[in-house]
Amino acid sequence: MMDALPLHAMRRLTAIIYCACLLGGCAGTQPPNDGEEDDGTPDCEPALAQSPLRRLTRAEYDHTIRDLLGDTSAQAQAFPPDENTFGYSVGGAVSVLQAEQFGEAAEALASVASPFQLMLPCQPGTEGQDVCASQFIERFGKRAYRRPLAGDEVERLTALYQWGMTEYDYLGSLRLVLQAILESPNFLYRVEAGLPAEEADGVVPLSPYEVASRLSYFLWSTMPDDELFAAADAGTLSTPDEIEAQVRRMLADPKAGDALDTFYRQWLGLEAVEHLTKDPVLYPGFTPEAAQSMHAETLAFARHVFFDDDGRLETLLRAPYSFVDRRLAPIYGLSSPSETLILTDLDPEERSGILTQAAILAANAKADQGSPIHRGKFVRERLLCQPPPPPPPGMAATIPPFDPDQSTRERFAAHRSDAACNSCHQLLDPIGFGFEHYDTIGQFRTADGGEPIDASGEIVETRDVNGTFVGAIELAERLAGSEQVEECVVKQWFRYAMRRSDTSDDECTIAIAQDVFNDADGDMRELVVALATSEAFRTRLPVEE
Repeated sequence: MMDALPLHAMRRLTAIIYCACLLGGCAGTQPPNDGEEDDGTPDCEPALAQSPLRRLTRAEYDHTIRDLLGDTSAQAQAFPPDENTFGYSVGGAVSVLQAEQFGEAAEALASVASPFQLMLPCQPGTEGQDVCASQFIERFGKRAYRRPLAGDEVERLTALYQWGMTEYDYLGSLRLVLQAILESPNFLYRVEAGLPAEEADGVVPLSPYEVASRLSYFLWSTMPDDELFAAADAGTLSTPDEIEAQVRRMLADPKAGDALDTFYRQWLGLEAVEHLTKDPVLYPGFTPEAAQSMHAETLAFARHVFFDDDGRLETLLRAPYSFVDRRLAPIYGLSSPSETLILTDLDPEERSGILTQAAILAANAKADQGSPIHRGKFVRERLLCQPPPPPPPGMAATIPPFDPDQSTRERFAAHRSDAACNSCHQLLDPIGFGFEHYDTIGQFRTADGGEPIDASGEIVETRDVNGTFVGAIELAERLAGSEQVEECVVKQWFRYAMRRSDTSDDECTIAIAQDVFNDADGDMRELVVALATSEAFRTRLPVEE
């Protein structure tokens, strides 16, 4: 282990924070465009909204380090949580503490970097140390910055290597350069300058290397691979057809599963599942291991629908199958000796896609009872893109206490009788009552509070889903046929791809993507292709002087 590398902490902090401030921060701050009425596809030309500077999220940092160095130590898990934009992780602004953590992680990674990671394919004993160092700077720097280094960048890193040779041995000097690269804003941020020389009509095309990075972090949550770099070197990432060919290749790569997991984990709010607690007296079978299986089940199901089934939104919402192990089997009324999740047919009268999976039901419930509020909010927010307004000032949002002698409907009656509560809760509770057949951990039940379950519900204030329904199975069927739900899913994928909220400037882009989605019968794979080949994904607005 070498001594701490002599980079000045203040210079590091200044460089990172200056970069973040100069370019406007990392998180998208545009107001959302949810809940607006729309009579159909607008007759418009695509417009561009401002694109935020994107810092690597914790997952992206660790995946990139894995592919860059082969290191799986997951340094970023010690970083503060990422900021959140409408449910999706963004790097966020950099605090002094986090800047220090970036430096400490870079130092730790550099201090254990092996000659294999630093010097291949050059042999310093035969080709010369300086020659090999030069090759390392240009080759490793290109992969880390996700673009070829500029001349002055090569000069600075070369000067750092030369200084290191006066203080350390050859390996120590290369480690010094490695640390500097990993601390650079060019590694930590996805900087997109575009091609200003080709600006037309106020739109700047992204460079081939910037398109390669957008694709790789959208579809893989990591840096570009050799084929993407080769395509960027050849300048063949400039047209929709060229990009589409790469997208289809990338979706067939196992790394696409990591990004899909990230999307579904954030869209469906699965991060909270593994940390759930339930009343041990009422639900003694709920364990941390069961929670882990719930989380893994939904991700395995989503992967199967996307990659192995037909990829359709309707299948995601209505498939009467899932993945079950011995921990989940009792919840689904099955007997399964399997220690691992296996594809299992479920009772189509009780289960329908993600809405009736244990993870979704348990995450949107309390420790001792289900919650029509949270389950209704999940549908309203995640599938209809209509986040409810916050409670009025001074009004506490409390859940009625559990009473085994009262049904959920009886306990929540006050929400409907109090005018101040009803204005908001009429958007949530009647949807949530459709899930009354499921208890707080997602088990199917036929009685509540000594009375037969009443799972009748109602949806109001939507474009095409309004009306009454009975039970989650019918609700899933209604949602699967809704254009508003399709548009919301397009928005969710757009937010994840662009790492920002949608704005009024994005209406046309979203409408065009929705047309493709409709024409493909709700195939989410075609939606991904449509977004990745859109003008919004391939270009940016010019940076004002």
